[in-house]
Amino acid sequence: MNIGPTDLLNSFLSVCQTGQTNLLKPALGLLGILSILTITWHALMWSFDESGNALKEFLRKVIFIGAFIFIVQSFPWLVKCVISGFTWVGNTAGNSSGASIVNDPTEIMKQGVRVCANLVVEITNSNSISALGHLIVSFGEFLAIILCFVIIAVQVFLVNVELGIITTLGLILIPFGIWKPTSFIAEKVFGAIISFGVKLMVLSFILAVAYPFLKLLALPPEPSLLDFVNTFAGAAMLAFLSFHAPGMAAGLISGSPSLSAQNVSSGASRVYTSIRQIATAKAGGPVSAGVAATRAAARGGKT
Repeated sequence: MNIGPTDLLNSFLSVCQTGQTNLLKPALGLLGILSILTITWHALMWSFDESGNALKEFLRKVIFIGAFIFIVQSFPWLVKCVISGFTWVGNTAGNSSGASIVNDPTEIMKQGVRVCANLVVEITNSNSISALGHLIVSFGEFLAIILCFVIIAVQVFLVNVELGIITTLGLILIPFGIWKPTSFIAEKVFGAIISFGVKLMVLSFILAVAYPFLKLLALPPEPSLLDFVNTFAGAAMLAFLSFHAPGMAAGLISGSPSLSAQNVSSGASRVYTSIRQIATAKAGGPVSAGVAATRAAARGGKT
């Protein structure tokens, strides 16, 4: 059975929807307990109120609790409306008239394979040993371009999964907003949903703008080095934009710039540092073991 990234994403989101349904009853129970606590506390405060505003405050608190009951009961529907709205804004701003690929990482991977189709044919047809060097170069070109599309698809997958986790587990925290001492917990959930919604909006806009370009991007038969450089540069730029979508969303919320050439260099340096650490860790094990054995032998010789 061939399961693609989109199938995995849809399966995960389906589990998240089931989780919201399973958490609905406990969330309502928690809301009831906190409502009783807050009404009891305010009733004690109102009993000492001599201004005659107790009834007004009681009605205001009842309306407030009713609003939270509506939010908890309709939370899956409300979240769906909010996320659909953010996605619509991104697609509309990007002038996307077709289906959005912000929920379809498999389609992004298909575009990557299509771009490299002629390169794959060239690699497959290379049977001569004398063309081994050219075969290695072509295979490296294939991996470089495919990696760019994998980065875009992974970013799409992660944004949707993060949003699914936040909206599912955040449901049980919403009732804490009914009581003032714990209201900050629910405020964090609402803020997280808006933040991830903005991130999805930015990513939707990037993909809406990039998708027509991705459909036109392709390597010609027997591609030259210039053809590869142009194709790789275009795919790499789109991959960087998609990878940096969370940073742009954070910049949009905080009102600070988030894109510069320094981000590219810092990202490349982080990748290089990670590779060097992995290589050092793999090589350091035998070396440290040898040093330890040498020291032990030296100590044994002294005694």
